[in-house]
Amino acid sequence: MKSTTKLKSFTKIFATYAILHFFVIHQLPAQVNFQPGYIVKNAGDTLSGWIDYRVASMLSQSCSFRLKKDSEITVFKPDELRSYHFENGKTLITKKVDDMSYFLEALYQGCVEIYFLKTEFSDDRFFAKKADTELFEITYTVERIVEDDKVLLKESRQHIIVLKKLMKDQISLFQRIEQMGQPNAFNLVPLAKAYQKKACPEQEIPSATKRSLKLGVSLEAIGGLVNYQDVDDFADKNYFESGLIVHVGSSRNAGKLFLRTGLLFSKLDKPRGSKGLVKIPIQLEYIYQGAVIQPRLALGVGIFKPLYQSIMVTTGLNVKLKESIFFSFNYDLDIKPLTVLFIAPSNRILANTLTVGLVKKFGK
Repeated sequence: MKSTTKLKSFTKIFATYAILHFFVIHQLPAQVNFQPGYIVKNAGDTLSGWIDYRVASMLSQSCSFRLKKDSEITVFKPDELRSYHFENGKTLITKKVDDMSYFLEALYQGCVEIYFLKTEFSDDRFFAKKADTELFEITYTVERIVEDDKVLLKESRQHIIVLKKLMKDQISLFQRIEQMGQPNAFNLVPLAKAYQKKACPEQEIPSATKRSLKLGVSLEAIGGLVNYQDVDDFADKNYFESGLIVHVGSSRNAGKLFLRTGLLFSKLDKPRGSKGLVKIPIQLEYIYQGAVIQPRLALGVGIFKPLYQSIMVTTGLNVKLKESIFFSFNYDLDIKPLTVLFIAPSNRILANTLTVGLVKKFGK
């Protein structure tokens, strides 16, 4: 009987993962997410309309444009446009990289310009230039070397050489460049801003660039029922769970990817009294930005205090009530991991949770 129960549990888990895998791999890339913006053609003509806001690897390859939200889609390749711009500040400009044209995201456009490129088969790539220079790639690698029978990691210095060359007139920034570590959007842009203040403070910065790295935060108050399985000597029944979930994302991820975390509380019954339980989800979340209904999927871990840890899968949807207020439905599946490293799920379900909530969005 017990083996049959375990088999049923495993079958449910396998089916859930199979469905989620199919949904993520086959459905999400096909979704569209048209947002207001404008394109600039090679001749200099500007057209306002709606642009498909995809993940970075797709945005670098093409621009899907509509004059109106329900009109026919026109797809532009990098050779056909100077640039395209989203209303929330994201700007992509045509540049040549490795003898091919791409749309590069303009992270900062001052007297030093910082660009980002992500293609389907490449890691994140960053570039910099000044008005009178070519486009330099800010490359970074880590090499494994063996010294005295010890394996050491040695960072390349190519990114340091490039940045010092571009900012050679501001020696006071050299130490900061030496200590910056692996280049990314969140250390390159502040560096470019620091250079701007020292070298050319009078130059006006495009407002779009100023907004491109701003974070958007959503707060979600939720409440519902949770059922714990195979958990010590707690009474086997449904318990009330409530709490606050925080969703954090930026305009750089196409408005779809978020960090989902927060605090959830429930009180479980024991033979001798009750015990409070705190759950902390830490998940990567995808939200499809539909006009009214927004399906979502999150995967990560759940930290339970004082009991367990779990591999946590959350599905649900938001229903728009007002411009920045949504009603939410959530289903959480918590699975016990095979090891403490959370690498693989076991065939044991820790908890099922069904909640509803109210979401308030702040920022872009």
